[in-house]
Amino acid sequence: MEPDLAKVDALCQAHGYPDQARSLLRDVTAELSVSGVRSVVLSGSGSRGELIYAESSSGLRWFSDLDLTVVADSLPAEQVASIEKRIAELEQRQLAIGAPTFHIDVDFTSSDAWQRPRRDFQAWETREQGWILFGEDMRGLIQVDVDSRTCVQSSLNRLWQLLLYLPEGVLRGQPTTQDREVFHYILDRAALDFPLWLLLEQGKLVAGFAGRLQFIEQHGSDLANPVFEIGDLLDLVRNAIQGRAAPGTERNLSHHYDEVLQWYVPMLQRSLARSEIQHDNLPETLAQEHAKIYPAIGLRRNLWELKLALEIAAGGKPLAALRWFGTAKQAKITGFLWAMHSAARNILADRPEPASAWLQRATADMHGLWPKNDLLTRDGDLTDSWVEQRLRFFDFVVQFYRGLAVKRSYYEFVLGINRS
Repeated sequence: MEPDLAKVDALCQAHGYPDQARSLLRDVTAELSVSGVRSVVLSGSGSRGELIYAESSSGLRWFSDLDLTVVADSLPAEQVASIEKRIAELEQRQLAIGAPTFHIDVDFTSSDAWQRPRRDFQAWETREQGWILFGEDMRGLIQVDVDSRTCVQSSLNRLWQLLLYLPEGVLRGQPTTQDREVFHYILDRAALDFPLWLLLEQGKLVAGFAGRLQFIEQHGSDLANPVFEIGDLLDLVRNAIQGRAAPGTERNLSHHYDEVLQWYVPMLQRSLARSEIQHDNLPETLAQEHAKIYPAIGLRRNLWELKLALEIAAGGKPLAALRWFGTAKQAKITGFLWAMHSAARNILADRPEPASAWLQRATADMHGLWPKNDLLTRDGDLTDSWVEQRLRFFDFVVQFYRGLAVKRSYYEFVLGINRS
């Protein structure tokens, strides 16, 4: 029996999505709407009407990803694997047309898990603005009390998205048109996290990029602070919204990269009330203040890290295992990402000495994160070494965060890895 896709059509009509977008959304929803599924929920930019795509001679080029949750209590593992395979085929079909930023992210969860208390802003936004594509409307069952630290961590995690999508051609001084489009788009997306960071620290919950911009425009005087001018943030956000909607707009890529990265320092200065935070000491400050910035990890995560520590110890490194287990790894990951971006900025500016120093810091951080892997940065071309460290990070991260294992093939596609 064909699934009822009227809710997909209603979404596209409400937000003015074109027929090609409607076709892809119908195909994705049809694959997810199987027996045993209670609800299929679209969240993120898709549900808010903020999807980004562009017409081309080959079809609709998608830049935005699709975030979906499937609530089901009785799907066998083999059926989930079969669905994931077909979704991956749809993703590959679209990636052949569009930008590598497009991704279909599907989370399978049970009804019980759907109703467990949450602390992340994404859960609140799904409750408020998620769109039911199939089945029951279960949004009202979401229990969420937003912790501003989850938003700060999400914004800092955006540094790893910037790392993933920084095209190698940009570092080598030979970017393609798509390289420029993709990285400008990702930089704009990172900039759009700063208003959410600011507002949540004030206890303000506002959905959507445009909604947060409008709120700051209306209440800017109430948000004033001595660290930065609200007007400067508004300029950044307005430019990011305009640029995100038109990724092909010609802009200076190095300047855009510098501009976005520089905002992490004043945002952290404001959050931690520490004016002495500077670019060079940001990783050390995060390590010192990690409890104020990152939410605590749960018991299951602690047990998983203990298991990994025992694996490290079994490799003949008991002291390394002990140090590893006691490391604030969320802060260490951010420190690694900051060092990699600092190295990249110096490579782009043709400053080899600071680029090399930052790359060595990144290497040391990665060794601390994954002492099982003793790969060191090789001498020679800085860009080759930088690319090597990036590959090492994504090898590490899909092992460290178990839920990311399903994204390995997508990461490899973006990074141009062929393991066949």
